[in-house]
Amino acid sequence: LDTAIHDDHGDEGFDVEVAGLKADIKVAAHPMAWKDPILKVPCGSWKDMTKLEKSQLFICCAFDVSTNRLKICGFVDVEELKASPQERMNLRGGGQGPLNYIVKKENLRDISVQERLMKENLRDIDELR
Repeated sequence: LDTAIHDDHGDEGFDVEVAGLKADIKVAAHPMAWKDPILKVPCGSWKDMTKLEKSQLFICCAFDVSTNRLKICGFVDVEELKASPQERMNLRGGGQGPLNYIVKKENLRDISVQERLMKENLRDIDELR
C-alpha cells in the first residue's frame, strides 16, 4: 500500500501493489456511479501523464454515500486505458472539468480475473487476455 501523500500532487500514481503489479484505484461517489460506473483517469497535464506511467492497472470503484457501501466495478490495464477515449466531463456548476481517459462499464474487465491473478501470483498482465 502506497501511503505517501504530497501537498503539491497527491500520491505517487499508484495505490496498491499486488502480485508485482502497481494499481491506481479510482473511486466515484456521485449518485450515478453505483448504477453506471465510469472509470475516469486524468490525462490533461504532464503531471497526470507522469503519474499514469507508474501503474499497470486502473481499478474502478463506486461508493454509495447513503449506505456507506463500496464496490469494485472492474479494471483495465494501462494499454487499454490509453486506447480509451479522452473527454472533459461537465461540472455541476457549469463549465467543463479536466481532460480524462474515460472507460465505461461495458469496457471494464471483471475483477474476478484480477482475483485469479493474485491467487496464482502471475506477474505478466498478458496472461489475463
